[in-house]
Amino acid sequence: MKYYLWVIGCQYNEWDGARLRHSLDSLGLQESSDKEADAIVIVACSVRQTAVDRIFGHVKNWNHNTDHNNTDLNTDNPKTSKNKNSNGIIEQLNNGKLILITGCVLDTDKKKFTEKGIQFFNSGDFETLKKMIVCHSEPFSFVQGKLREESDICVIPSEVEGSSYGKILRFTQDDSPKNLTPNNLKNYPPNACSYVPIMIGCNNFCSYCAVPYVRGRERSRSMEEIIADVKSIIKYHSSQKGDLPAGKAGSYSMDFSADKPASKSKIEIILLGQNVNSYSITDRSVIPHLMRNPLIVPACRQGRDSRRSLSRALTRGGNDKHEISDFTRLLMILNNLDGDFKIGFISNHPKDMSNDIIEAVATLPKIKKQIHLPLQSGSDKILKAMNRPYTTKQYLQIVKNLKFKIQNLKLTTDVIVGFPGESKADFQKTVKIMKKVNFKQAYINKYSPRVGTAAFKLGDPIPWSEKQRRWRVLNNIANK
Repeated sequence: MKYYLWVIGCQYNEWDGARLRHSLDSLGLQESSDKEADAIVIVACSVRQTAVDRIFGHVKNWNHNTDHNNTDLNTDNPKTSKNKNSNGIIEQLNNGKLILITGCVLDTDKKKFTEKGIQFFNSGDFETLKKMIVCHSEPFSFVQGKLREESDICVIPSEVEGSSYGKILRFTQDDSPKNLTPNNLKNYPPNACSYVPIMIGCNNFCSYCAVPYVRGRERSRSMEEIIADVKSIIKYHSSQKGDLPAGKAGSYSMDFSADKPASKSKIEIILLGQNVNSYSITDRSVIPHLMRNPLIVPACRQGRDSRRSLSRALTRGGNDKHEISDFTRLLMILNNLDGDFKIGFISNHPKDMSNDIIEAVATLPKIKKQIHLPLQSGSDKILKAMNRPYTTKQYLQIVKNLKFKIQNLKLTTDVIVGFPGESKADFQKTVKIMKKVNFKQAYINKYSPRVGTAAFKLGDPIPWSEKQRRWRVLNNIANK
């Protein structure tokens, strides 16, 4: 049985895709093109409606290519009727392809996908994925023999009511993301840059964003798990000979290539989180142990006067929450691991970009001198409507601190144009800040309303042509 994996969206989705590829290979499936595949697995993104529209367009093409006599995906058409087999798994009977979807999918989109015969499973729920594939292709005798232990690859989130925000997904403490390292992945990583999630979910509820509804609230991994993943990646790369293959960037991936290491064999590890600055652990008593344990972190090198204050705070355990953040502690511990590597991280939130994080980036030699700091808008009025709890004055002060502290800083950002209520005057304020800051790169997005978000009720009053015009203006400034 052959499968095709299509990943749309951010770096976390790319990591999810790597987990899926590992699991499908473990089931004995063979990766192929979409035309040859018996099963198509999509890791979806709900950030913009255009991404969802692309999925429906591809599904229509796959259905047409499989059955030229039936291109109508209307569920009322008898040719596209679906049945449930004895296990209750929906299977589309009019063509041979099994189409599955996971990742960031809103409830409203789940319903639409189901009507098109596309089956949804939660991110990390590999047991359900296994059942879907087995039910589609019985008898599939080699599945059970190939499958790893359930405890090794199965992460099943539970669904709960989330106050006024409706249904959200959350993980219990035991449900946190399992280690996924190069030692148990086929052809991983795809390039010289390896992703390590340190947390999932988001607590910020920006009015335009669907992430809290599809990924749930923030859950941080333990430092021990993260250290183990990073050490495994370092060990994996150190054991490889020859040049590392170049990989393809994801649809909306950040570009870390501008800060390429001199050596082709140097490892780049990117810590992932919707807001890495708010990484938090409950038991800080483990931090001094991690710092002193020679099996985890080698002893701190001597002669680093510029970092002594951070080191002292770290080894004391940092009971004062204002003294040093957990994310800074994590950066310091990773910085002290042996090996020829660099650590980067995405994404940040201006409200949590504290001075100790800036100091860590400035002084720790293995931390990349790169910060992605989303602006989203240069208008305080629009920032408030977006539920972004900072002002442009506060943002510019952070930028000033970053540029003062960090030599050769590469500063990148995100901006949304055409948010409901953004007047021409509001847009000009964004233009002014873009020119003033002089970002190395900007990811400019045209606002796309998402059902279920707070901004959806504001409508979409700004014409698409005007959004395109504003996009071109900012793109010409930031991405010449």
